[in-house]
Amino acid sequence: FILDHIFKQRRMLQSVIVITALAILFIPSNTFSQKPSIACKVIDQASQNISSCIFPFKFQNRTLNECIVDSEDHDKPWCPTRIINTTKPINSKEDLDGHWGNCLEECVVNRDIEKNILVNHDMKFLGDNGILCRECINWKECPWAKKVVTSLQGSLSPTQKNFWIKFMKSQRCGINGRNICCKAGPKINESINSKEFGVWKPDSSKFECGTSLDSFFIHGGADSKLGEFPFLALLGYPYYSLKCLDTIYLCGGSLINKHYILTAAHCLTIEDKPLKEIVLGEHNINSNPDCTNKFCAPSTQKRTPIKIITHEKWNIHTPTKGYDIGLVRMDRPVILAREDSQNSLLSPVCLPWKSYAPGRDINEGEETFVAGWGRVTNNANKAYENYCAIGAATPVLQKLATNIVSHGKCNEEFTQFNVSSDQQICSGGVKGKDSCNGDSGGPLMFKDNGLSDTPMFQIGIVSFGTASCGIGKPGVYTKVVYFLKWIEDHLEP
Repeated sequence: FILDHIFKQRRMLQSVIVITALAILFIPSNTFSQKPSIACKVIDQASQNISSCIFPFKFQNRTLNECIVDSEDHDKPWCPTRIINTTKPINSKEDLDGHWGNCLEECVVNRDIEKNILVNHDMKFLGDNGILCRECINWKECPWAKKVVTSLQGSLSPTQKNFWIKFMKSQRCGINGRNICCKAGPKINESINSKEFGVWKPDSSKFECGTSLDSFFIHGGADSKLGEFPFLALLGYPYYSLKCLDTIYLCGGSLINKHYILTAAHCLTIEDKPLKEIVLGEHNINSNPDCTNKFCAPSTQKRTPIKIITHEKWNIHTPTKGYDIGLVRMDRPVILAREDSQNSLLSPVCLPWKSYAPGRDINEGEETFVAGWGRVTNNANKAYENYCAIGAATPVLQKLATNIVSHGKCNEEFTQFNVSSDQQICSGGVKGKDSCNGDSGGPLMFKDNGLSDTPMFQIGIVSFGTASCGIGKPGVYTKVVYFLKWIEDHLEP
């Protein structure tokens, strides 16, 4: 019976050690306070129960952080399981009144890893990436971890899924297998700021965004050059009432990385017209591919939306009160020109992520640009003809230079409501020149010093204006810099 009990305890011990070794993650450190070992458990000789080793402990004139092999029992490493007087050195096992146990091989191996970790009331175990975890919580309570899990259930490629599975495993902490190092653990921007992921924020200093792909650098506007705005998107909707086309393009948007389109919330909440299609790389709707005298551009890239996100405070019934911003995640990533110039003319627009980015602090009178396939006439019949023939208000992408208008002057022009200085920006106001219906959701752009070789930054989103375009009143745009944190929080890997 005694032997059966010992063998049973030994099997239990081995199971505990194996399970513990699989569950625990470690972080290197040089400091250690005396605590029961998580990775090293033994059978206490006094009670015959499974107990944790106590580390570190003082043995003779040494402080030990691992099982010891002494001259009395040289072939069996052991450790103390209870120490009453922590200041008095242990000279032999007899000083412990039986509160010690023989360490199994698994214990020695695991302890060799564990002996250099820091464990106190503020820190917890983390993976082997050398990051200290100060918030070890259930993954369901961690915003970034929930995003990852959602993405794993979505449209990620096998390579992306494998990356994220490994990444999640590397950020586990504690010993229950469900906790994640939420705040101090994952440095997402540094670890996964790869263009393959939805959280990628293109960097203008690396020429990853805002660059025209032409060889040069809408109402009252002019035709744009082919490749001048390689981030412009057409948003298509079902519109069966026209009885001529089943898809028309009522809004625009901008490509901010390979997975996401930034647009206006009112473009994503059109009654009875859910967003159906995103077209990128378009220039002249009447031709595909678009060609000049010198070359033909790659064909357009079409995607479908798999996730629509509008600001929580957006209200379709009070559109002038702001929060007119939304994101669209596409069903698969687009191909960028930097990756394959034979099959793509796409490049994302720059957002002013950095504190010193152009367009963060813009002054009255500074020049901005707007582009889109919106109406170039107030003639409703002509606009209808174009929508019925080509699906958009005008066939060729239009561009227009406008100038920033102060909020004071803007509010003088729109007396029926208040334009917010925090989240809205005004530009334009020259008679005969304006963004118009169909330009909604598109970008208001800024180039530092107006230089043609500097990247374009999106500082606004076309939100609303007057019912008749180009009558001399400015357009109102959602101020992108105000919503950068919102955008970042809603990007998923």
